[in-house]
Amino acid sequence: MVEVLVHFVAPALVGVLIGIASGLLGIGGGTVMVPIFRLVFGMSATMSTATSLFAIIPTSISGAISHVKGKTCIPALGIAAGLGG
Repeated sequence: MVEVLVHFVAPALVGVLIGIASGLLGIGGGTVMVPIFRLVFGMSATMSTATSLFAIIPTSISGAISHVKGKTCIPALGIAAGLGG
């Protein structure tokens, strides 16, 4: 039971808290999430980055859809910047 808590529940709760703090502060969640998963939970760099991306990609897609629907962005410019990146 403790193993499940340490390996699954605690990282999920930390992720939610990081998401809330990132939204309030206007910073990228991965900037905080990867180091915390590395230092606090002892995850490898690959696992920390993958876990961060698992949360960031759906959030980014949702935000992009919202901005396109609200006409608060220029989609062609976003696509060009994404491809260039």
